[in-house]
Formats: sequence, C-alpha cells, structure tokens
Amino acid sequence: MGNIGGKRPKSSGSYQLADVFHHDRGTYRSEEVPPPVPTTMSKQQLLWNVDFTNIDRKALNVSPDLLMETFWDIVEHIIVKKSFEYIDEVLRVRAIFRWMTSFDTERIEIDMLPPEESPIDYLMNIQQDFGDHCHLFYALCQIANIPCVIINGMTKNMLYVIGDEPDRELLESRWNAVYIKGQWRLIDPYWAYSCIEEGEYDDKISIDDKSKIKRAGVGKPPRPVNEFYFLPDPNEFILTHFPDDPEWQLQENRWTLKQWQNSPYIREHFHMMGMNTNTKLKSDMCMITAKNDPISMAFNLPEGKSHQYRFSHNLVLIKSEHSSEGKSLRHFVMFEHSRNKLSYTVRVPFPGTYRLDIYGKDLAIDKLYHLLCSYGIKCIRTDDIKVDEYPDCPRLGWGPNAYMLQVGVTPTPLESTIETVIGEVNIIVPTKNLHSINHQLKCRTMSDAKLSRFTTGRFEKRKYVIHVKVPFDGEFALKIFGK
Repeated sequence: MGNIGGKRPKSSGSYQLADVFHHDRGTYRSEEVPPPVPTTMSKQQLLWNVDFTNIDRKALNVSPDLLMETFWDIVEHIIVKKSFEYIDEVLRVRAIFRWMTSFDTERIEIDMLPPEESPIDYLMNIQQDFGDHCHLFYALCQIANIPCVIINGMTKNMLYVIGDEPDRELLESRWNAVYIKGQWRLIDPYWAYSCIEEGEYDDKISIDDKSKIKRAGVGKPPRPVNEFYFLPDPNEFILTHFPDDPEWQLQENRWTLKQWQNSPYIREHFHMMGMNTNTKLKSDMCMITAKNDPISMAFNLPEGKSHQYRFSHNLVLIKSEHSSEGKSLRHFVMFEHSRNKLSYTVRVPFPGTYRLDIYGKDLAIDKLYHLLCSYGIKCIRTDDIKVDEYPDCPRLGWGPNAYMLQVGVTPTPLESTIETVIGEVNIIVPTKNLHSINHQLKCRTMSDAKLSRFTTGRFEKRKYVIHVKVPFDGEFALKIFGK
C-alpha cells in the first residue's frame, strides 16, 4: 500500500474534470494504464469475504463541511488510514463509489455561488447537466491512485425500443472501468445512483442561516444504491451496456452490435435473483415471432431460493389496427413457477406488435416488484382465429407453485393443465402440513357462485380430494387455498 506521507501532490488530478468532459467517443484514459483484457475473476470471487460495512459507514458519514473544500479533502478523509497509508484498492474504489452515489443531486438547493471546483460545485454541475457521475468517479480515482478509464458507448435506457436498430443519439452513454487486483472491472456509478427503489429517505443539501452547508439526511437511513452496477460481471453487464471500443466488453467472446440489438432486454434484478435464460425456448432473443400457436419461454431459477420469489407480468399491444392498442392483455398470459423454473405461455390475440414485461421480487429483501426482462412479440397470423383469454390470472401462477412444493404439499396430478374428455377430474392434495384447505372454480362466462355447484371437496386419510364436473365444454380454473 502506498504511503502518502501526509502531503498532497502538486497535481492531484482533482481539478482535471474539464480535460475529460468532452470526450464522447471511444475510451478516455491516460497513457499509463494497463491495456484491456478479458476479466477472469467473477464478482463473487473478487468480493469473497470482503466486508464493506465499515468503509460504507465512513463514506456515508463524511462531514457536509467538506463539500465546500476540495476533492482531495474528501478522498483523504475516506481512503487514508491514520498511519497515512492508503486502504486496500478495492476498499478505495468502494469508498469513492459509495460517497458519490449517496447524494441526491436533484435535491441540492443552494442560493449562493459555491467555491470553484469544490465538491459541491461539481455536484451542482451534475444537477444542471454540466457534469456527470462517470467523470466525477474518474477524477476521484485519479486522486486515489486507482487506474480508471471512461468508456463511451450505448445503453438500453428508458428510450430503448425492443428490437429497433440502436439510435446512437438516444442511447449514448458513458461508464467506467477500474484496474484492481490485477484486472479491469466495470462500474456504472450513474445507473447505480439512479436505478433504485423510491423510498422515504431524505437527502436535501442546503445552506442554513449561518451560511453553513447542511445535509438533511445526516443521522437517517442513507440513500440506497444499486449494488449490481458496482463491479458487475462483463457477461451480464453487456446486456444493457455496449461500448464503442469492443475491447472494453472485457469478455473473450465479443459481441457485435447486431448481437446486442437482438439480445433480450434483461435488467439487473434478473441477475441478482440468480435467473438465466433457456435458449431452447427462444428466451435468448428479444423479438419472438408468433403465428397461429401460443409462444413459450422459460427461465431457470435457483432452487434453494425460488420459494421466496414472486412474479408478475404485463402484456401490452404496442402497434396494431386493433382497438386494444396500449391496454393490458395480461389475461392472455399463463405463467408457472416451480422449484427451479419460471415458464410463460402467451396466446397472442391478434396480429400486431406486443411487449411482454416480466417483474419479480425476492420477499427476503424487496418491498416492490422490479422489472426483470422484456420481450417483443410480433404476431404475423394470417388465419382468422378467435383467441380466448385464460379463465383466470392467478397471482402465484398456474400449477403447483414453488412455495407449495417447499412446504411439502405436492398435489396429484402435478400438471398445470389437465384435459378431460368426460368433463370430470379429481385433484388430490396432501394435508399433512396444512391447517385448512379450500377451493374455487372459475371461468369467464359464469359466476363463481353458480360454479360452486360443480365442485365438491372431501377429506380422506391425510388428503383432500376435490372432484370437479364442469357444466360445459371450455376452459376452467381451479384455485386451491391452504394455510
């Protein structure tokens, strides 16, 4: 670790933001940094046994007074030990990352001219679109002796349209890479700052009546950060970030722009929940073509956590001659959530272009649903076929769900769809781990009250037998409740 001897270098790099701000193509870096080579260590391996608790606390508790000083004062405070030695390089990057992403730049309200080139001056520049997070991160890394580059390219931001040819003007963006532990790691401080759940945190920066800077959030829960964009794995990062210079993909098998265009729109929570696509069911393509038959896609889930996951979806008609354009068509979608798989079947109602959005949350850590992925569906049906909605849109999905199986309730039969020629079927549910159980039959053309006459339930030895005799040909949904 380098010793700084308590003295500041003549040129710390803290005021070189203007030198790099206008570089909007390729990659900006100094001549001394190592060349880019594919990353060989995963994020999990890199951060194994690394605890950020103390360094985060230090970064989040920097005195607001230092915002009126220099960037060197900020960096010196968060990365230098009492012995005047730098902390570990990973912790240095973390301290810089967590300090700068903790500010809500939209809530800086200062009616005075801040000291030129001070931290608060640049944060206000970000607020007014005269600066950005990646240039700030770059400058702070220069002070902290961390090799860093600014990578220019395109991202699948809110202006991205699934399947369209990428529009450079709309999708242009920039992010960083840092050289730590002998290899380059990617980082996007802006997406880490902006892609978070809205909460009740308060982070307003203002000037009090004594002309001292004041931060409202001091002593309260800090503004959260999206951890995915801190040193993500290149094979996951590439799904939303495409660099101008292909070397900065940092992966062995480099993508072409066409591959990036055709890849599915997968967001960070998809990876954070341990999911991956099933290539056999076209889940690795952003646009799926439908004709007369329903289309299917599937995703693999981590078996040990699947029971604490919940999913939702929305199907929207984007372009068509039909009057349902822009409306939700979620009842044309069936999803199944088992121990290790999430499956979707879509009945496309009429010709046109659709978007299927899939949302999910981990009950152990998430309050809200997050967008996991989106797919475009293009229906080119020529036959005049009437397509019906599914008889219900159950919140936990069709068939035995992961939570049901986790607690040992395995019904018979296991299939989510049961076909019967005679219109009768028995469903057997074990009651060993259940205190109570009930059921309900549903369809689109008859009330629940009338349908209740066509099902019966009886208890036998440690099982509950549901007998269903449907009143007419068609599709019905049987919902089973238990606790």
